[in-house]
Amino acid sequence: METDESAEETSTAPEIHIVPNPNNGNFTLEISDCTEGSSVRISNVYSQPVFTQTFTESGAQTVQVSGLSQGHYTVYYLENDTVISSENIVVK
Repeated sequence: METDESAEETSTAPEIHIVPNPNNGNFTLEISDCTEGSSVRISNVYSQPVFTQTFTESGAQTVQVSGLSQGHYTVYYLENDTVISSENIVVK
């Protein structure tokens, strides 16, 4: 019986978790496995960037984005300008 080795591989891509969500533009961002020079970009529903921050270490990071209007946004985790992971947030 043959086995599909690709099905047995586990994803090692870093994940992001955001609390609280919904929030008021201030939240804690947890990155599971951050690499040097990685960044986080927040974009509005029109895919326009409204915030970018570079991270140098894994773990919980506080993000404070003043002036965000109420609505839905997407938080992207990037390595070398390539999107690795994303999560939607709601700003109230």
